Amino acid sequence: MSKNLTEYNLPETAYTTFDAESLKSLIIERLTEQGTFTDQIYEGSNLSSFIDVIAYSYHVLLFYLNQTASESVFTESTIYENVNRIVKVLNYSPLGYQTCSLSFETTATEDLVPGTYTIPRYTFINNNGIAYSLNKDISFTKYTTGEEKIDVIGDNYLLYQGKWIESVPVESTGADFETIALAVNGEDKKIDHFNVNVYVMSKNDGKYYEYSETTSLYLHKSTDHVFEKRLSEDMSYEIKFGNNINGRRLEPGDSIQVYYLESIGDEGRVGSNFLDDSKFVLMGTTKYNDIMKDTRAENINYITLDSIEMLQLTNNSPSTFAQERESIEDIKRKAPIHYISQDRLVTLTDFKTHISKNFDALLSSSDVVDNNTYLDGHFKYLAEELGLNNPLTESRVMQSHLDYASTSTGNNIYIYGVPKITQNTSLLPMTTFLNPAQKTLITNEVSRLMMVSHQPIMMDPVYVAVSISTRTASEPEVIDHIENTTLEVKRASAVSRDDSAIVNQIIQVMTDYFANGQVTLGHLIDLPELSQQLLSIPGVDEITTVRTDTGQRTPGISLCVWNPVYSEMDVNITNQSIKLPYFKYPYLNDAFGLKDKITIVK
Repeated sequence: MSKNLTEYNLPETAYTTFDAESLKSLIIERLTEQGTFTDQIYEGSNLSSFIDVIAYSYHVLLFYLNQTASESVFTESTIYENVNRIVKVLNYSPLGYQTCSLSFETTATEDLVPGTYTIPRYTFINNNGIAYSLNKDISFTKYTTGEEKIDVIGDNYLLYQGKWIESVPVESTGADFETIALAVNGEDKKIDHFNVNVYVMSKNDGKYYEYSETTSLYLHKSTDHVFEKRLSEDMSYEIKFGNNINGRRLEPGDSIQVYYLESIGDEGRVGSNFLDDSKFVLMGTTKYNDIMKDTRAENINYITLDSIEMLQLTNNSPSTFAQERESIEDIKRKAPIHYISQDRLVTLTDFKTHISKNFDALLSSSDVVDNNTYLDGHFKYLAEELGLNNPLTESRVMQSHLDYASTSTGNNIYIYGVPKITQNTSLLPMTTFLNPAQKTLITNEVSRLMMVSHQPIMMDPVYVAVSISTRTASEPEVIDHIENTTLEVKRASAVSRDDSAIVNQIIQVMTDYFANGQVTLGHLIDLPELSQQLLSIPGVDEITTVRTDTGQRTPGISLCVWNPVYSEMDVNITNQSIKLPYFKYPYLNDAFGLKDKITIVK
C-alpha cells in the first residue's frame, strides 16, 4: 500500500502535523490552484471566515483525537479522572484525603469511681474551633479510687482531626449492587478517606445494622453486612452494596445512613499540649443515639455526660501531617503492584506496598524484613558489632518483642518505621519513635490481610548521628575527633559574597541533605554527591576536612557516622560513600552548632 494519498499528495501521518493555521494555508493554496474562487486570499471575506471555521474546527477535533488516544492508555494518561477510571479495572481504589492524627494520654480523676466504662465513637474535643474525634468505641477499666492514668487508651487509640458529620439518609431501591454517592457540597470540604462509616436501618424490623468496609464484595457471603467504597473521578465517594450472592443486598425501603469525618485541612495541625484543659464531648443526635443502641455490643454501657467530665487529656507530641489525595504518579506507581498482591499480604513486597499505600501520612520511611534477614542483620549487629550478650535485652528490641512476639520467632515479620514527625534540636540522641497507638494501628491493619502464620513485629529503627570528622589511618575511630574537626572552605576570589552567607548556605545544604523525608532506612550517604552540592554554592572554590589538633587534612568532606547510644562500639569515620543497613536511619547531629565547625579561607 502506498504511503501517499495520491489525490491530495499527503503522507499518512500528515494529520499529526496539522494545526489550524497549517490547515487554513493548505485550503487557501488548493483553492487558489484550482482558480475557481478568489476571495479566499482576502482576510475578512465571507469565504475566508468560512475557511477559519473549518480550520479551527478540525484543530479542535485533532486535539480531541490525540487526547482520547493517549488518555485511554494507562502509561500515557495524564488526567486524574482518566487514570482513576482506568485503574478501576485493576480493582485499585485511589486514596483520598487523610486528616491529621494525634496520639494522646488520658487520666481519670479521683472523682471517677472504679469500674468499666466505654467512650462511644464520634466523641470529640473542640479547642478554639479545632476539633479532634474518636473513630471507634473505647472501653477501659479504672481500678483505684485515686487519680489513675488509663494506659490502654494512650497505647491503642488515636484522635483524628475533624468532626463526624451525619449525612442525609438515603432510601434503598433494592437493586443488585446498589451504589450511592457520598457527595459533599463545596470544593474546600475534605472527607478523611479512612473514616467513612455506614449503617442501614432494615425496613423489616426497624433496627440499624453496621456495615463493614471491604476491599471486594466478591470475598463475602450473601448474609455479610459489607460495602465497597471508592473515590470517584469527581471526588465524591461511591458506596456499593451486595446482591445476596456477594454481600447482602439492600431491601427496598431500607434507610442508608452514612457518617464521615470532615477535616478543616492543614489548619487542623496542632502542637504539643493542645489537649490540655480539653474535655471530651459526646455526640448526641437522636439518630446517632438510635444507631448506638442497636449496634453496640452486649453488656456495653456507654459513659455518661457527668463521668466523661472526669477524664483529663494531654498530648506530648504534635499531630501528624495531613495527606492529600494520591497523585497521578502515585496511582501509576502503586496500582500495578497492588494488582499483583491481590489484596493479600504474603510476600515482603506485599507488606511493603500495603504499608506504603496506607500509611504515607504517618511514615517518612519504612521497611519490612523476614526473620532470616533480621537475624543476619539487626540481631547480628547487636550481638557482634555492639557486643551485647543477649541482644533481646536491648531496650527498644526487648520492648518490641514483649509487645508483639509470640514464643515462636520463625514466622516473624519485622516492620521498621520512621515517623514523619521527628524532633532533633540538641546534642541528645534522636529518640523519635512511633508511639504505641500508631504501632497498634499498623499491626491491626496488616493483621487483617496477612497469612495466619505470620506474626508482625513493630521495630524501632537505629538512629545514627552524622557529623564532620576525619582521622589518620593510624588513629582509632572515636567520636572525640568530632570536637577537633572543621570544614575548611576556600572561597572563590572572583565572587563577591559575604562569608556568613556562604556559611549559612553550606549549613542549609547539609540540613536539607539529611532532612527527615529526604533520607530513608538503609540510606546511601553519597559523599561525592554531597561534596558536589557544596562546591556548587556560589563563592565556594574548594572544601577540605581539617583536624585542628593534628593538622590532618582530607580533601572534600569527611563524616563520622555513629550510634549515639553505643558511641564507643559503632563509629565509622570516612570520606567515602556509606550504605547503611536496612535498620539504620541517619540524622545530622547538632545542626545548630554546625556554624562553629565551618571556616572560610581565601
